[in-house]
Amino acid sequence: MTLKIRTITGDINPEELGPTNMHEHLIRDAGTVEVLHDKDFLMDDADKAALELADFRNHGGGGFVDAQPIGCGRNINKYLSISEKVPEVPILATTGFHKSEFYLPTHWVFDYSIDEMVPLLLADVYEGIEINDYNGPLVKRSHAKAGVLKCATSYQNVTPVEEKLCRTAARAQKEIGLALITHTQQGTMGQAQIDIFKSEGLDLSKVVIGHIDRNPDPFMLLELAKQGVNLEFDTPGRTKYQSESITVNCLRALLDAGYADQIVFAGDSGRRSYLKSYGGGPGYAYILEFFIPRLRREGISEDVIKKILVENPRRILSFDI
Repeated sequence: MTLKIRTITGDINPEELGPTNMHEHLIRDAGTVEVLHDKDFLMDDADKAALELADFRNHGGGGFVDAQPIGCGRNINKYLSISEKVPEVPILATTGFHKSEFYLPTHWVFDYSIDEMVPLLLADVYEGIEINDYNGPLVKRSHAKAGVLKCATSYQNVTPVEEKLCRTAARAQKEIGLALITHTQQGTMGQAQIDIFKSEGLDLSKVVIGHIDRNPDPFMLLELAKQGVNLEFDTPGRTKYQSESITVNCLRALLDAGYADQIVFAGDSGRRSYLKSYGGGPGYAYILEFFIPRLRREGISEDVIKKILVENPRRILSFDI
């Protein structure tokens, strides 16, 4: 068995991945439903993204998962230009889907079957990400390949199309073994996602339930962790969701119960106003610059910090080629 991690510039050995942000956003081009609703979602400047990524690197960052899925402003050529400017940080690109409200009613996700969509995801991984983000009708592939799968659900609800898209991502995951990251709205429907993945026969150790700490209920988090999934904490630095003391308390509950192997950190900086390079904050580097030092002062051991930042991402993101 040969384990590799698939970055946009090629496959690397897991040991080459450093402290990793498991869910971020480099670029979101115009034309997406998000941008139409709120211009703060427009993140189209590759130079600014490169500056932000360099700041992450300068604070010790050594791995970066861009979580922009199909049809939501993904631009692989801009990712590659960013990587050329900051080659020290391996970038993983995503294929898969967002929640249903992010797609116009005329988008093909509403009409295509699971069997029709699975090959599109696998082609992004095996052949190269589609340069025009499957906006068609012609398919033109980059040499850069996707290294992560994604699906998403809505607030307190899984719409019929979201269930279909989750099953599509799950079947692609089962085919190739890549990590499958998810979007939960306000940390809801994590169990519903797991139920779908279980019904598809997935190895839940390769699943990351995203944004789950936005529903800071230790009992719920423990119930999810017991089933073997990984839990993404991404509220640090964004106090509009909750104070960091609440996040730390939820983290402690999981650590005390022995689930350090199933936690990852992320920034999910999906707005201009979240990034220093656009004049906002806290920026990609926040977790390494501020949150990790706080965890040290709170008594979290270096072994646990290394496990969450480095060892868990290496395990989750690697697959057998």
